[in-house]
Amino acid sequence: MLPLIERAVALRAAPVFASVPPSALLPVAELTTEARIEEGETLFREGDAGDAMYVVTRGRLRVMRGGQVVARVGPGECIGELGALDRAPRSATVIAEEAALLLRLERDDLLDLCLDSPELVRAMIAVLADRLLKVAP
Repeated sequence: MLPLIERAVALRAAPVFASVPPSALLPVAELTTEARIEEGETLFREGDAGDAMYVVTRGRLRVMRGGQVVARVGPGECIGELGALDRAPRSATVIAEEAALLLRLERDDLLDLCLDSPELVRAMIAVLADRLLKVAP
C-alpha cells in the first residue's frame, strides 16, 4: 500500500487536484483506497453505475466508447470523475493496457470535498470541459 504522503503526491499530479493547497491534499489522500488491475482487466464498463473516480498512479488505461478507443490515460490523469459526479451510467469502458495502480475516491467523499473546496470544483469543471472539447465533433 502506498504511504499517505505518496498518495498525496500522486493526487497533486492530477489536474483536478493541482490547485488544491498541498496541506489540503493529505486529508483527501486519507479518503482514497488503492485499486490494482492487471493488463486486459476491465476497471468499469459503459453503462455501469458511476460510484467513484480514479487517479492513475502507474500503468496505462484504454478508454472505449461504443467499441472505439476514444482516449488513453496514464500516471497523473484521472478517470471516471464525470460518473462520480453524476448518477448517470458510465459513459465509457476502461481497460488496462498494462498493469495499473489507481487511487479510488468514492462518490460521496468527492461530493463532500466539492462542498468544501471551490478550487476543486473549478478544476473539475476545467478538466471535464477540456475532455468534452476533445471528443466533440
